[in-house]
Amino acid sequence: MQDIEETDIYHISQGNEIAFSHFIDYYSSRLYYHVYGMVRRKEVAEEIVSDVFVIVWNKRKTLHKIKNMTSWLNTLAYHKSLDYLRAKSHIHREMLLIDNDDFKFQFPIIQSPIDNIISQEECNELQRAIDMLPSKCRHVLFLAKIEEMSYADIARMLNISVSTVNYHIVFALNALNKKLKRA
Repeated sequence: MQDIEETDIYHISQGNEIAFSHFIDYYSSRLYYHVYGMVRRKEVAEEIVSDVFVIVWNKRKTLHKIKNMTSWLNTLAYHKSLDYLRAKSHIHREMLLIDNDDFKFQFPIIQSPIDNIISQEECNELQRAIDMLPSKCRHVLFLAKIEEMSYADIARMLNISVSTVNYHIVFALNALNKKLKRA
């Protein structure tokens, strides 16, 4: 899939719906996996992703100011998902944080080119190993390795330090390495 370019952002800022449709096509499945990992309900995830794109359209005139579109979109999706989880569980905003036991990030099963290289059994073993990680580690790992967000952007989004992000990545990779060596 072709990357979103500056010219696409310019056309979106001018109200070009075709360019916006390309933008949605490019980002929607990535956002969906992130949101689904948090809310674990297909319809809700789809609705939240749609809400994110409504925000993007409403802010289209300022899109050119955004330095990292993936990080910005994931941050919007993260906050929208938290809002849904808070409303669903009637927990006050401050009470539902990523550290809270009420928050369980489910690392989504994503089809990738590597699926053709490794066996289904190996894919399943990797998924089981990921599922054994603490929720926060899974979420940070997803953002860093699947969404390719920078550690600084993850830290800002989750309101944690960069060293904490690094700790979670190192912990997750070491744990996965140990689990998969035993398998």
